[in-house]
Formats: sequence, structure tokens, C-alpha cells
Amino acid sequence: MSLLATIRKRLIHCAAAGVLAALLVAPALAAGLDAAKNAGTVGEMANGYIGVVAGKSVDAATQRTIDEINLQRQQQYRVIAEKNKVSVNAVAALAGKKLVEREPGGRYVRDSTGAWKTK
Repeated sequence: MSLLATIRKRLIHCAAAGVLAALLVAPALAAGLDAAKNAGTVGEMANGYIGVVAGKSVDAATQRTIDEINLQRQQQYRVIAEKNKVSVNAVAALAGKKLVEREPGGRYVRDSTGAWKTK
């Protein structure tokens, strides 16, 4: 395995662990997020964050949940990026790829082109 591949694999694992840690910090936030995902109003995005699906709307409480989780993710991505001497966007994109892959069928995800689709 090349050095680049090894680093990339390590970043993916670290980023995924960081995201999970951020979600585990606030289980109530994660529960609210799951409800919104199941309703088809929000979804995981390839950029590593959660977004409101195009053409949908959310109430103020759900938007606060999205904002809080995205802030936690950004903080985790920053820590991982600093440790690995890469950009926050690189870590976020690797985490986003994993998060989109892990979403169950029937949920919305936004791919790297910005298109929302049902998985």
C-alpha cells in the first residue's frame, strides 16, 4: 500500500470516529436528526455535513439541531486535520463519503455534484 493510500485510510477512520464521537456527545441531538432524516427533510452531504434537502423545510428546532451537529463535526474535523497536517475540507470530504455510504436506503443524500438523491 502506498504512503498516500495509508494516510487516506487513516484519515477516513479518524474522521469517521470523530463524527461518531460528536454525535455520541449529544444523543438527544442524534435522535432528533434521525427523525428528520427518516421524514426525508434532511440528509447527509458528501462535504461531511448535514443539510436540508432541496425543496424541503424544517422547523426552528430541527435547524438548531442541524447547526449544532454541524458545528460539532467541524470542530472534530479541525482537530483531526491539525493532527494529520491536512485541510479541514479534506477531512470533512472523507468523512462525508463514509457518512453517505453508511446511510440506509430510502434516505436522502447529497453527492459531490450537489444533487440530492434517495439512496
